[in-house]
Formats: sequence, C-alpha cells, structure tokens
Amino acid sequence: MELAEVKVNVVDNHVLQDSPVVLPDTQEPTQIRSIGFITETLPIKHIQNLRGFMYSKYRTDLDRPHVARTPEGEFLLDGLDLVIDAEKDGNRTITSDVESFDVHCEPELCFRAAGSRMKPRGGHAPYMEKCVTVRFLLNMLLSTDENLQIFGHGGKRSSDGSAGNREDDARQILCKKFNNNRDTINSYLSHIAYLHEEAIEYFIEQDVNKAFFDDVRKEKTNLLNRLIGEKVGDDQLPNQISDFMIQAYEEYVKVRKEGKKKGKKTNPQQAEPSPNADQSQNT
Repeated sequence: MELAEVKVNVVDNHVLQDSPVVLPDTQEPTQIRSIGFITETLPIKHIQNLRGFMYSKYRTDLDRPHVARTPEGEFLLDGLDLVIDAEKDGNRTITSDVESFDVHCEPELCFRAAGSRMKPRGGHAPYMEKCVTVRFLLNMLLSTDENLQIFGHGGKRSSDGSAGNREDDARQILCKKFNNNRDTINSYLSHIAYLHEEAIEYFIEQDVNKAFFDDVRKEKTNLLNRLIGEKVGDDQLPNQISDFMIQAYEEYVKVRKEGKKKGKKTNPQQAEPSPNADQSQNT
C-alpha cells in the first residue's frame, strides 16, 4: 500500500502542523543519536506532527509530551492527547520532555515515536495499531533515499555494506529497532495485508489481539488465493478480505461468549489444580 493511504491520526478534529519531508544529504552513513534531553515549556503551535504517522488513540502514560528537536523544528513523538487537552483548556504552551538531535531524519523520528508504544513506555497500543506502524515504517524505509545503514541492520553484508536486498534490510531494521524476531515482524505485515481503512479502524477500536489473526490466517490465505484465481481485481481484494475478516471476528467473539456461558453452567466451581500442574505445563 502506498504511504499516502496511511491516514494521519486525528483526535477531535485536531491535526498538528505537517512536517516537511527532509532527506539529509548524507555521504557517509552514520548512526543517528540524540544529543540531549531537557524538560521545557514549548509553544503548542510550534509542535509539528510526523507526516503520515498514526499516533495512538489510547491515552499516553507519560506525564508530559515527548518531543524531538531537530534543525527543522520540534516534532511530537508521543502525547498527542496531552497537547489536545492543553489546547482545550485554553493554554498556548505546554511543558514537554524535549529530546534533541543534531540532524533531521524523518524515518528515525518515526522509529522513536513508534518505539514508545511498540516497546511500551508511553502506554498500551492495540495490536492492529502496531501492524499499521510496522507497515508504515517499512514503506518509509523502502521509499527514503537514505542509506539504510544509518538505521543499523544485520544479515549477511555484501562488500558495499548492504545485505543486497533493500526490503530484506528494511525488515531486519524493524526487527532490531523493536527487539522482535523476523516471524513477529512478518506477522504484523501479514495480518494487516489486504485490509481496507474501515476494517483497520474496526480492529483498533475492538482492540483485537494477535490470537484472532493467527486463528484465521489459513482461511484468509485460502480466500485470497481463490479470489486471485478468479481474477478479482486488486481494487476489490481489500473489500472482500475485509468483509470476511470482520465477519470472522464477530463469529469468533460469539463462539467465545457461548463457550464461557457453557463453562459456567457445567463447571460452577473451579477445579482444584493438581500438585504437578505447573510442572506439566512447563514440560
């Protein structure tokens, strides 16, 4: 999916100023690191959002907004809800935790923003929000003119320092940034594939967990293969896959609720655990 299709998160019709896309002219790849951290009061109108990045709909656990300062300005990493609350209260400034960088690099700032929820520091993020973030960052890495070495990646390197496949390198970067294995990153990308925007919003609102997507993975793949075999147009695939996934989730919830009701009727009292229960589960 093209980057333009990833919606900027809007809360109460508030959209922070879009940041310009600036790609530093870096001849020698160098790691991007923060050079300082300070708490200070910022004018709200100076805080820009990261273009195309979907900020979490869940409130942050942070006490103050986390803002990055680069040569291009101040950019929100987490705490959109705090900024909106301050504006509603009539405030023109907000006390923020400001992290400084000596260069401006949009992908790196997005990694920092995503890390607050992917490796929870800022608070909970629904599983589908994580899928959106991983897909967005992968697309950003594939579209940037930056040398991917500045973000760090593993894998077998060729003589020019790359693994020889840009998408492979990009996925490896995601693994290292979020301390995930390759299967986890691939699952994020697979589970969001062929879902339209309304379905994505639905699964975020329902806070659907990974277990559901794993349970219906085979059925989704079979449906996709059948639709492709029937030469269904690419523009129609998301509609049919999304409808199937939403119906499957509604059935999934229904079955789980019925199972819980039956469990209460047939097992009114919880059975005593066996002395070796813990040991048997760990073998």
